[in-house]
Amino acid sequence: MDSRWKDARQAAEALKALDAARAKRMHRAEEAVRERKAAPGPHDQRLPRAEVKLAVAVLGAGGEPVYGWARNVSEGGCFVACDRALPVGTACTVRLSLPPEAGGGRLETAATVARSGEDGMGLAFADLSPEAADALARLVAAYDLTLG
Repeated sequence: MDSRWKDARQAAEALKALDAARAKRMHRAEEAVRERKAAPGPHDQRLPRAEVKLAVAVLGAGGEPVYGWARNVSEGGCFVACDRALPVGTACTVRLSLPPEAGGGRLETAATVARSGEDGMGLAFADLSPEAADALARLVAAYDLTLG
């Protein structure tokens, strides 16, 4: 067998495996959205979280934007690793760049700084739109390793 044919077959098999893994993540994401819609209610700190690294901009009232990486994201909020954290209690706007598994594009929502430290800040999301909540549910389902 020609080595080029063998390499092409191996590449095709690898792509098939990647497509299957992505389809599984998308299926879990859609299930998570259906579950969230079926049982709406108050959210707490024990919400499932996605261990990710997403580009984020945090805009405080009248100040310079703070850029960093959103990690540990849930429907209730996220941690932003950054060089300059805003003070606790600061109302802000968060702009997250979403991966394709969460619908892609950008999510923008209001938040409040719940924790501030040298390593970054914890943000509590406020007034999530249904579309934003769905995108976050898909993100968590796609990247939460505890879901199997």
